[in-house]
Amino acid sequence: MPLQETCPKKLSRGWRRRLRCFPRRWLWLTMLGTLACGAPARSRRTEARPHPPSSLLPVEAYAGEFEWRQRITASWGEKSSSFDAVLQKTKGELKLIGLGPMQSVVFEVRYTGRRVTLDNRSGRAFPFPPKFIVADIQRAFYPWLGPLPSCAICERSAQVLGWRVAERIASGQVRERRFHAPASRSDEDVVILYRYRSAASRVPSRAALKNPRYGYHLIIENNVHDSGNARSAAAAGQVLGLRALYLSRTSSVPTLRRSK
Repeated sequence: MPLQETCPKKLSRGWRRRLRCFPRRWLWLTMLGTLACGAPARSRRTEARPHPPSSLLPVEAYAGEFEWRQRITASWGEKSSSFDAVLQKTKGELKLIGLGPMQSVVFEVRYTGRRVTLDNRSGRAFPFPPKFIVADIQRAFYPWLGPLPSCAICERSAQVLGWRVAERIASGQVRERRFHAPASRSDEDVVILYRYRSAASRVPSRAALKNPRYGYHLIIENNVHDSGNARSAAAAGQVLGLRALYLSRTSSVPTLRRSK
């Protein structure tokens, strides 16, 4: 479905009107799904754009390497779009590869720790910075608060990169993660809910991310089965993530609250 149908042309003039339709127009996965499905994209690029995230975690905050096949579904209002992707983490690089209907590569987003680059093979313009894509990937799958505590059910939180990050943990698995921005309402928090294939899994099989401020909902399904190597990589990622957070001046020590 072309993006213009989510925001009529008659509302595209004037700063206030552009802002009114901004959440749907610049939803990054909506556009990626449109590209992957081969639908026509808009040629106009005069509308206001959101500012990219100010900071990202280091690539190696998640230690080890992985390659996950994913099915990504983006929803906004009553509409949705889905596409296949491959998320790869190698030494010094994080990469998301978007696939078309014939499993051909439509785009590649690469993050090296210093730069985020986009290789767009669709022939259509991206109307947003690719840094947004990396930000949502890290929110969903990177460690933010260090090693998981040994508790049946508990909650913890800390200040990281300007966000107030809170996690709900059950039996060694993160079940919910919440990002609260300064000077924003609690109902604008970015919230991620997780599912796992088994009690031993450390890599979530499903992550559901909701961003109320910009009006979109992502469901990312991981076609990955935990192995010993995967669990070791996840544990190492937690440890290295803790080191990265504590060395950052913008982070605070996580506070832990155990549920009775």
